[in-house]
Amino acid sequence: MSQRSKPHLPHQLVVDILKEPWMKSCKSFAFSEGAHRRRCDIVDGNKDDISAETYVLGLDGGCFMLLDNFRQGKSGWFNLMSMPSSSSSKPHHLYMGYSILNMAIDDGDPLFAFESIRLGALVNATNGRGQTPLLQCLERMYDLVELEKIIAFSPPSLRAAAGLDNLTFLKARMNRIALLLVEQHADVNATVKWQGKSVTPLYFATCVLRDFELARLLLTHGADPYPHSPAESIRTDMLHFQQLAEETRTRIKNNGGIIRPPRPCPCFSGKALSDCHDTGERHPYPDEFLCKCGSEKAYSKCCKGRNMQTVERWNSKEQWCYWSSMLCLFPILIHSCSQDSACSSCYLSNHALS
Repeated sequence: MSQRSKPHLPHQLVVDILKEPWMKSCKSFAFSEGAHRRRCDIVDGNKDDISAETYVLGLDGGCFMLLDNFRQGKSGWFNLMSMPSSSSSKPHHLYMGYSILNMAIDDGDPLFAFESIRLGALVNATNGRGQTPLLQCLERMYDLVELEKIIAFSPPSLRAAAGLDNLTFLKARMNRIALLLVEQHADVNATVKWQGKSVTPLYFATCVLRDFELARLLLTHGADPYPHSPAESIRTDMLHFQQLAEETRTRIKNNGGIIRPPRPCPCFSGKALSDCHDTGERHPYPDEFLCKCGSEKAYSKCCKGRNMQTVERWNSKEQWCYWSSMLCLFPILIHSCSQDSACSSCYLSNHALS
């Protein structure tokens, strides 16, 4: 078996996330054998039928599986711990259309959420319930409020066994994921049917969670405080929200229109996307990432040493960094491939050099 790979993220970003107090109680999926296997398959340029949008394979429910089962009437809360842990107990219809980003949200795993985006998960794709990742995250934050009510009357042993004995850290991790999605230009005006009405992220932040810092962030990123549909309207009896809405109106007027903060590059270099992968230039594929040839080795220890250069370039239409490989016998360029998966010529040339 190959050595387990590391998260496909800048090293310092991983260190910074792991140092956060709210990661203390989180065993990130990013370091698991399951993540390694999915990382290998998603990165492998010869498996063009597998992507970050399609490769979940039953990893669903996460921290919220018990609550999902409870709501589906599969068990009373105090009988949940006696339920089998096999996949047969999962209400699979709730997780249709999940990407690895949806899975990271359900796991309350910010580190894997970052990596999911780096691997190609789209921040505005909808799952089987019609939720964008941001709407899913906000609904799960509401679920935490419901869980708090339930476990308030549960014995400590049950809370610990269910992994819910410290919701404070889980709340903080979910907040970090929501922040990540908004910064990555998730659609802040997307809607979903929830409890019989069409709601927006701003509705969740203001009317459901009463998180006015999150509401301020959404407004800064262009959330509409007064949607046209009455069913989506934000209650205006909240003085704090009215103040935020007025601040937004003033800012938009002064700016001559909505100016959303620039999207950070999803390679997480720390630069804006427009100053990084979206400059039109090719960017070197990171040495420590898995090689695209499918060897399950680091690129620096595989094809890079065989004169195979792999580069990345932003595709605005698909909203992702496409990669290309070329075989270089300096100073002559022998072959170049700009497809989003290695062509047969690239693949054969690569392995002919081994």
